[in-house]
Amino acid sequence: MRNDSTRPVFKLSELAEEYKDHLKELGTECNYNQNTRLREKLLSECPELETTSSESGSTSLITFKEDVDSVIKSECHRNYDEEGFILSQAADIIRKDLFTRSLK
Repeated sequence: MRNDSTRPVFKLSELAEEYKDHLKELGTECNYNQNTRLREKLLSECPELETTSSESGSTSLITFKEDVDSVIKSECHRNYDEEGFILSQAADIIRKDLFTRSLK
């Protein structure tokens, strides 16, 4: 990882290896055989990210479009309590459905 002021820069190959290692620790197999799929997934899930290539073009880099401070501030405005409450309600509905199905 490099750090251009407050914009960290990550090598896609290093991110992919870290991701695969983390999935293995969780007991899950990685379905990203190519770094391109991981890059596409990262960019679709995090619109604040962008990709560039190294000067030689051989290395794909991931960085934030803006400085990290502004990205963090914008994410802090999300209401995670409300999202957690909604997920809790969904889990209750699924549990009740599974319980009633198991009784039949």
